[in-house]
Amino acid sequence: MFTRIWPVLVLAFSVLLGLGLLLGLISIRQANETYSETLNIHQSFQATEDVLHNLRKEIFLSSILLRDFFLDSSMERNFEHKRQLQETRARVFKQLEDLANSLPPAGSPLDRLRSRINVYWDSIDPIFDWDREEKRAQASRFLREEVLSRRQEVLNLAEQIQSLNKANFRRELERISARHEEFGRFQTSVLVLGFGVGLLVSIVSSGLVLRTHSQVKSHQRQTEKAERELRKLSQRLVHVQEQERRVISRELHDQVGQMLTGLRMEMRNLERRRDGPKEEFDAYAEEIKKLIDETLQCVRDLAMGLRPSMLDDLGLAPALEWQVRDFTRRSGIPVSLKIDEANLGLSDEQSTCIYRVVQEALTNCARHASATKVLVHVMRNARLLDVVIGDDGKGFEPANGRGLGLVGMQERARELGGSMSIMSQHGRGTIVSVQIPLETGSKAL
Repeated sequence: MFTRIWPVLVLAFSVLLGLGLLLGLISIRQANETYSETLNIHQSFQATEDVLHNLRKEIFLSSILLRDFFLDSSMERNFEHKRQLQETRARVFKQLEDLANSLPPAGSPLDRLRSRINVYWDSIDPIFDWDREEKRAQASRFLREEVLSRRQEVLNLAEQIQSLNKANFRRELERISARHEEFGRFQTSVLVLGFGVGLLVSIVSSGLVLRTHSQVKSHQRQTEKAERELRKLSQRLVHVQEQERRVISRELHDQVGQMLTGLRMEMRNLERRRDGPKEEFDAYAEEIKKLIDETLQCVRDLAMGLRPSMLDDLGLAPALEWQVRDFTRRSGIPVSLKIDEANLGLSDEQSTCIYRVVQEALTNCARHASATKVLVHVMRNARLLDVVIGDDGKGFEPANGRGLGLVGMQERARELGGSMSIMSQHGRGTIVSVQIPLETGSKAL
C-alpha cells in the first residue's frame, strides 16, 4: 500500500511547495513591476508638471520684461532688454524640448503650443527697431493686442496640456489599481488551490499513517500470536519428546526386556535338556526361535515408529502405503491412498516432511474428527508437490484457532518454502492441503 501511495504523496507535496514558491516569485515580480511602473508614471507626470510650471513662469517673466522695456524711455537700455528677452526665449524653447522629452499624454496640443510660442516671440522681434516715439505710441496697444492675447493663448494651451497630464496620471493609477486587484484575485485562487492540495495531502497522509499504524498493530498481533504458537509448539515438542522417550523406555523394559529375560530363562532350560530326549530339546529350541522372532518384531515396530526404514530405502510412496495400512489396522478407519506417480523424485527433507504431515493429519483424524473414511492424495507437477488429506468427520472452524499439531504441520511446510491451507466446517469434514515447491530443499524438522 505504502509503495503505491508514496509517489503520489511526494508529487502532492512537490506541487504544494511549487505553488508556494511560484506564488512568492510572482508576488515579488508583480510588486517590483508595479513599483517600477508607478515610479515611472509619477516621474513622467512630475516632469511634465515641472516643465509646464517653468514654461508658464518664463512666459510671465517675458511679459514683465516687455513691460519694463516699454516703461523705460531710455533707448540706451534697449540692448539689455533685448538680451534678457532672448535669454528668456531660449529658456522657453528649452522647456518645450523638455516637455517633448517628458512623454506628455497622447493628444496633447504640443505642436500648437510650439507654434503659438513662435508667433508670440516673432511678434516681439520688431519692437527693438522702434524709436522712442514709436515705442511710446505703440506700447499700450502692443501690450494689449499682441502680448497679452498671445500670452493667454500660450497659457491656455499649457493649462490644457496640464489637464490632460493629470487625467492621464489618474488613468494610469486606475490601470495599476485594476492590475493589483486582478493579481489579488490570482493570489486568492492560488492560495485556495494550495489550501485544497494541502488539505488533500494531509487527509491522504493521515489516512496512510492510520492505515500503516493499523497494519503495524495487526502485524504485531500476528507476530505475538505466532510467538505464542511457537512457544506452545516448542513446549509440545519437548512434551512429545518426553512421551516418546517414556513410551520407548516402557516398550524396551516391558516388552523387549521381558522377552530377553524369558529368552535367557529358556536358554537355561535348553542347556539343562541338552543331554535329555531329542524331541523335548527340539521343542524348547523351537520356543526360543519364536521368542527371538517376537523380540525382533518388537524392535522393528519400535524402529518403524521412530522412522520407517523403508522411507530411506524404498522412498515416500511405499512408506505412505505402510503408514495408511498400519493406521487402518490400529484405528479401524479405512484410508484411500492415491499417488499420481510411483517415483516422485523428492529429496530426503521433502519426503520426511510429507510423511510427517500425513502422519499428523491421520493422527488428528483418529483423535478429533470421528471420521469414517479418509482420503490421501499426492499430486506432483513440474514445479509443485500438492498433498491433500480429507476426511468426512465432524469438522471445525479454522478461524477459532489451530491446534499445535496443525501448527507443526504448517511450520514443516514453511521450512521448505511451502504453505498449508485448511478448509473445514462443522459436520462437513476437513480438507488439509500442503503445497511444497520442488525447487526448494530446506532441511525439515
